[in-house]
Amino acid sequence: MKKFVKEEIERAISKKYLPKELEDSFVKTAHSIFKRFLHKPTVFIKEMADKPEADDLIENVKKLFDIKEDKLKLVPKKESKS
Repeated sequence: MKKFVKEEIERAISKKYLPKELEDSFVKTAHSIFKRFLHKPTVFIKEMADKPEADDLIENVKKLFDIKEDKLKLVPKKESKS
């Protein structure tokens, strides 16, 4: 995400849409917006992790965001307490 934000802001600066001296402020603002926008979906996905439908949810999220297996940072599932 950081890479895309930086690239787009650099592009906007090169097209004179944004002033270069405010680049850091725009980067910080864009990151804050993305974090806020993705917070609830991220929490929801984490809450679903131990449910049977989690695999389908993960597959759909991967399709939605065009995420390739080799780009994922996998977190092991929590052990269920029996």
